[in-house]
Amino acid sequence: MMAWTASSPVLQVEHLDFHFPTHSVFQGCRQPFGAGVTWLRGAHGGGKTTLPKLAGGAPLPAREI
Repeated sequence: MMAWTASSPVLQVEHLDFHFPTHSVFQGCRQPFGAGVTWLRGAHGGGKTTLPKLAGGAPLPAREI
């Protein structure tokens, strides 16, 4: 296990792939997140809400409603 330092990421996303039936959201995503506030911005349908849900382990619907 790696020792934590002030510059160590609090959350490390690696090799994330996620696809909705209509489009891919993440393909091989790799991103470290440090301590503090992180602002996610991007286009509609770009994964801004999906990323923290996946990182937190929240179940996503099996199909669109």
